[in-house]
Amino acid sequence: MKLRYLAIFFIVIALSSCKWGVPTKQTANVFTDTLNFSYKTVKQKAADCNAKTDNGCNIVKFTYPVFKGQQNLNDSVFYRLGAMFQFMAKGDTDFKRGARTFFMLNPAPSSNDLQKPPFYPLNEYAKVVRQDSSLTTIETGGYLIKLNNPKSNVSFINWDTRANKKIELNDLFNPGYEDSLKKIAEHIFRKDEKLSDTASLVKDYLFKDGKFALNGNYLITPYGLRFLYNEGEIKPRNAGFTILFIGYPKIRTLLKSHTVLARYL
Repeated sequence: MKLRYLAIFFIVIALSSCKWGVPTKQTANVFTDTLNFSYKTVKQKAADCNAKTDNGCNIVKFTYPVFKGQQNLNDSVFYRLGAMFQFMAKGDTDFKRGARTFFMLNPAPSSNDLQKPPFYPLNEYAKVVRQDSSLTTIETGGYLIKLNNPKSNVSFINWDTRANKKIELNDLFNPGYEDSLKKIAEHIFRKDEKLSDTASLVKDYLFKDGKFALNGNYLITPYGLRFLYNEGEIKPRNAGFTILFIGYPKIRTLLKSHTVLARYL
């Protein structure tokens, strides 16, 4: 059992350390920091923990960037972290209070209870992936190991630093793009999954009514949009994450002009 937990832990750490969409040879003019930020960590242990060690202890840890003079962006990051595993109240950004709530909902099991692991680690993070003159992209993620149901999550925030708001797909694409984008995405998905154009998506996938669907969890990169499906979203949980990359050349005719993507096109 411990080996299984460790395997999941290292998978999540590997995902969190990935440079989503960052090419091997980075182009200098698309990676210039424009917002000042510093990372902050909130870490708390359960009241019955040993002060000198983290072993065998319920621990909650949040690590995230705080942007100077960017309250809206900070709130977006805080809300995303607070809602990740749904134990904090909607809109609550007090992570210390959230940690206390977590400990209350997940008390340390008795040492005589052999059916439960000795502790429930919860680790959430947000990190800046990329900045340029008009775009800031952030990866948020985390893992929770609870009983025999380990969970992990990765999502993205694409932020327009000039308009001071989150970037939605509607901000990037011309009106009426949905069907065309879905068709392109499904073609790529089937190719990645080695499926024919007519192969059923009912048996091995979890799409509603067996119909392909594109989610809203995407990262803007210099070369295309990288969509990510979390564990258990479109495949059984043990299949892990699914990444779907759509290069800009495939969707150029669907994109608006004069958006944050202009410099990448």
